[in-house]
Amino acid sequence: AIVKQLIRSVQTIALLDYPDKWGSLQEHIASALRSENERGILAGLQALFCLAKKYEYELGPEREPLFAIMSAFQGDLGSIAEKALASAAENEAAQAILVQVIKVFYTANQLFLCPHVKEMGLLQSWMGLFKTVLDMAVPAALDSPTEDPDEVAARDKSTYWKMKAQAARMAFRLFSKYANLKYVKNDEQELAFCTAFQQTFAEPLLESTLQLLFRTGTNFLGSKTLNFVIKLVSSASKIDVTMAKMVPFVDKIMYEKLVPLMMVTAKDQQLFTDDPIEFIRRQNDIMETVYQPRNSAIDLLQYLCQHKAAGAGRKAKPEYLVPFLTFASKNMADFKAAMAGGVAADWRIEEALLFAVGHLQEQIGLYKDLKASIEPMLKEHVLPLLSAGQPMLQSRACWMYGEYADFKIGEDDHVRAATDGIYQCLYSAHLPVRFQAGLA
Repeated sequence: AIVKQLIRSVQTIALLDYPDKWGSLQEHIASALRSENERGILAGLQALFCLAKKYEYELGPEREPLFAIMSAFQGDLGSIAEKALASAAENEAAQAILVQVIKVFYTANQLFLCPHVKEMGLLQSWMGLFKTVLDMAVPAALDSPTEDPDEVAARDKSTYWKMKAQAARMAFRLFSKYANLKYVKNDEQELAFCTAFQQTFAEPLLESTLQLLFRTGTNFLGSKTLNFVIKLVSSASKIDVTMAKMVPFVDKIMYEKLVPLMMVTAKDQQLFTDDPIEFIRRQNDIMETVYQPRNSAIDLLQYLCQHKAAGAGRKAKPEYLVPFLTFASKNMADFKAAMAGGVAADWRIEEALLFAVGHLQEQIGLYKDLKASIEPMLKEHVLPLLSAGQPMLQSRACWMYGEYADFKIGEDDHVRAATDGIYQCLYSAHLPVRFQAGLA
């Protein structure tokens, strides 16, 4: 806590006093970075981070001091990163140093790459660093799967997963900014750079992130790392060359990885019961949802369900939309049959599938036959959940009717039953159920 306060203090002083009243700051940073002492190096990196923060969002001439600062320290950062990387697998101090190195790089380059970094040889070194960190083996103590909220929080705070998260964030930022040539407009120099970036780095980064994504379920993945991994894969799904590499794995991604990631966690269930107001806030606060793996998984599913095979006509359905809806319908039917037969079934899978289908409303609405299939699905699988004994399923059922409120329901009896069910949910003992019923 004291270190964080000191960092904020240095950042504020640098913002106000550098360079006019604190011209020696760069000398102090250089001395710390070259101290050959882990604590001194870490302090120097933290101070350099504070200095870079001063210029992070500056544009034009006001940004040029940042370019000069980062160019002056490039050699130091490179040698520090190389040395730390050699022992990072077992050395927590080396991991902490890499966290700060990548944070400095992110702060200085996330808006625009520094000119010296755009030299492909140097950029290759940095991208090699990020990929090496992403590919690094996970220590056994941090690798076993767990849903315990306290254990998840403890692992997310570990230096190792912080290091992975920083590398994943930087990889996603660069991939999303430079790998998609569609974003380059009327700038031949930028187009040449982005083309080289795509050809050199897009596939290796996708490979590393897919390997991490495929570890979910059988291994633990830090929450922030997972979030940025999914976001990078989402970006890759929008680019023809990387999507082509993903095609053989799409079924595995959608059915084996994304659906489980959409399931409510033990922490969600705990909040639902113990702190329902906080649960509702987290479900509806845009800043919270942006950084939740569950919502990133939904984004990826939506992108995949918009993808059309090469050569498909304008009126052709997306390649993966109908198969996913078929998968969801079958699993909903299996859940209903299991419940009717008194067989225990994981209600979280049902909730996750409803969550997914609700977010595909826009894509489904584009096709008459798919749109017509929604009313039978609501009547068969969602309507009974309005009176289910599981309150999170009741809440999701109310939400589903709200999502598809614009779709015409032809059966008057269905409309009356759904309206009555939602009305009854307004009297639920659980605030999140009443909240969703009110919205519906």
